[in-house]
Amino acid sequence: MVSGFDGTGVAKSCSDHKTKEECFGPMVEDIGGKLVTGECVWKVIPALKYAGCVFEG
Repeated sequence: MVSGFDGTGVAKSCSDHKTKEECFGPMVEDIGGKLVTGECVWKVIPALKYAGCVFEG
């Protein structure tokens, strides 16, 4: 399970941000029991027909 927090109490994961405007800033996520610091970044991946907010740590 991957979960985290953005310090606002609103988002638990970068994927909670549904628009490009919401998708920015630092995030701490629990990945495999370790807290990982990174940021939320909007990605467009044409090969996967995907656009959304992802965690980069």
